[in-house]
Amino acid sequence: MTLSNRFSERKWTSHNSKNTAAFVTLALASAVTLSACSSDSDEASADETATESTAVAITDVSNLEDATHYSESDADFEEAHVTEIALDGDTVSASGANSDGVAAQEADGEAVITVTGGGTYRFSGELSGHVVITADSEEDVQIILNGATITSDTDAAVSITEADDATVIVADGTENTLTDGSTRNGQTAEEAEAAEATEEATDDESFVANAALYSKADLTITGTGQLTVDGTYEDGIHSKDGLVITGPNVTVQAADDGIIGKDYLVLVDGTVDITSVDTGFGSDNEDDADRGWLSILGGSITVDTGDDAIKAENALAIAEGTVLVTASEEAIEAANIEILGGDIDLTSADDAINASGGYGTESSDTADDPQGDMGGQMPQDGERPTDMPTDMPTDMPTDMAEGGDGQAPQGGGGMDQAGNQSITISGGTIVMDAEGDGLDSNGSITMTGGDVTVNGPVNGGNGAIDFAGTFDISGGTLLAIGSSGMAEAPDTDSDQASLSITLSETVNSGATLAVADADGNIVTTFTTIKEIQSVVFSSADVTSGTEYTVYQVEDGATDVSDGTQLGTGTAGEYTNAMQPN
Repeated sequence: MTLSNRFSERKWTSHNSKNTAAFVTLALASAVTLSACSSDSDEASADETATESTAVAITDVSNLEDATHYSESDADFEEAHVTEIALDGDTVSASGANSDGVAAQEADGEAVITVTGGGTYRFSGELSGHVVITADSEEDVQIILNGATITSDTDAAVSITEADDATVIVADGTENTLTDGSTRNGQTAEEAEAAEATEEATDDESFVANAALYSKADLTITGTGQLTVDGTYEDGIHSKDGLVITGPNVTVQAADDGIIGKDYLVLVDGTVDITSVDTGFGSDNEDDADRGWLSILGGSITVDTGDDAIKAENALAIAEGTVLVTASEEAIEAANIEILGGDIDLTSADDAINASGGYGTESSDTADDPQGDMGGQMPQDGERPTDMPTDMPTDMPTDMAEGGDGQAPQGGGGMDQAGNQSITISGGTIVMDAEGDGLDSNGSITMTGGDVTVNGPVNGGNGAIDFAGTFDISGGTLLAIGSSGMAEAPDTDSDQASLSITLSETVNSGATLAVADADGNIVTTFTTIKEIQSVVFSSADVTSGTEYTVYQVEDGATDVSDGTQLGTGTAGEYTNAMQPN
């Protein structure tokens, strides 16, 4: 093949069956604009009368290949079939199996490397520019990052515009960096959005690869090396189909979303660290009832975000691994959430674990708006609501924000009609620090195991627990502490008994509290990390019909003889007063 005379060139031939050597040096010379990709809108609308979601988030690695595009052989390749692509500033050298499928040009002042055809391509070195890979819709593509740094000022660092499946292999022992430009077609993301809103965008302008690593095909990221991704336009990593991560250490900084797999997103193994402005780790397909699901089956993930940390449109499961959310608006959100194991630590400015939305539900912001739950303005700074519904129960406590005298009505179910959303917990260790609700379901909550601690809100307009339907508990340990104004507790007819006690006074941060029966036998102790006014506790050690007392004790105390009594309640004997009749 002979390159265009616009390039300093050498003639080269592709490999034949005898692996004949081929080599090409591609030096950039003049600007050639890439042809625009077809328009692909992310917009979706939800139909309130649509079919209920059928998405299921897998909970075992053994189901991975059946449920996704992933194959254990995705990372397998033969050296004889590898195309080597050496990057050196604005110069690119290609040799090997499909070197005739590699071309270079200049566009908008930077190198554009186009790779055409399926196969295995190994990138090494540094490129000031971007890579575009296009294969047949029935061809697979493997991209080996072998110490590659790709930095674009105008586009995605790597975009896969068409393939059957795409696999990025992060080579063992290597460090790799992908950085995209902060503009597309000369516009920032905000400018492009504004142009689209005023119908100024053309068909060519309406599609952009909005992430540093972008794929329109199913994508697997595997290997054991280090991959650092800086998404300065919008997202860090985005697959328009499914995305599976297994093995590498991935660090993402993103101006919008961190890592998105539209149809599904699965973390099998490896370490993922995300800092993002919007969704950290998510699956956002709201068009298909069986898509929009997310599973964490192992590995470790840390998210720091200004919005939702780990979010799926329909179903979300955590089976194993370590999940750390250091900052978020809502830490975990999906219509149906299942937690079977793992070590989970969540910090949220609003709800920590929120079961809401889902396929076929109203897509407006009011669906998740706590003011919508109240039917009006939410109370602030512990004040009681000023516009509560007129059909409120008549036995509401009058000391909602200041604490009561022990047993108090609990707000099970809020005031919404229960939906099909659910939270199911059967294992794992879960610790939450929520300024909004801790465990919040627009439908039901079921707990059969696990160790759950909710450090709930200080303000009286939220509660450590909030559910619209039922909360059945039959196993595990639950401690939910926080404000008393909207406090709720598991159903009293659950197989495992629970306590719900409103404290006689507000307890400050750093206090050590113990819960003990009438004989002084302690069933739990804990230390507050902020002010609290109520305690909800359930474990196998709690006996229905038995009276328990909350004491403030000295740190390290082994009995309650010198403790200060703060409230008393009888296990299984409280009223979920705010639950709809």
